[in-house]
Amino acid sequence: MAITRAMVDSLQAAGALTYVPRLRTIMSDDITITVAAYAHGFRALEAGGPRGPYAFANKHLPLPLDQLIDPASPWLVAHSTRVGMDGEPESEIRGRARAERAAWGD
Repeated sequence: MAITRAMVDSLQAAGALTYVPRLRTIMSDDITITVAAYAHGFRALEAGGPRGPYAFANKHLPLPLDQLIDPASPWLVAHSTRVGMDGEPESEIRGRARAERAAWGD
């Protein structure tokens, strides 16, 4: 998630950065910040997915492993490697990524 300085300043001025929730919630920080952005007159832009600057997914890699480790791919980092889109276990993902990185050389 990328947040502009103007949004942070707006949240600070409204006291929203020191907000203490009164109720327990299962909302993630991403959703909470997006709701706050709209509440303060900002909007969320699409940044995830194969055509955006980021590729996001929940609980698996955002793209097939072959696309992520392809040297011609625009993708540089995979944050979570819990499971691949096609069900590959973390050990396979890490092993293949390690082998590809070694093949790239210095």
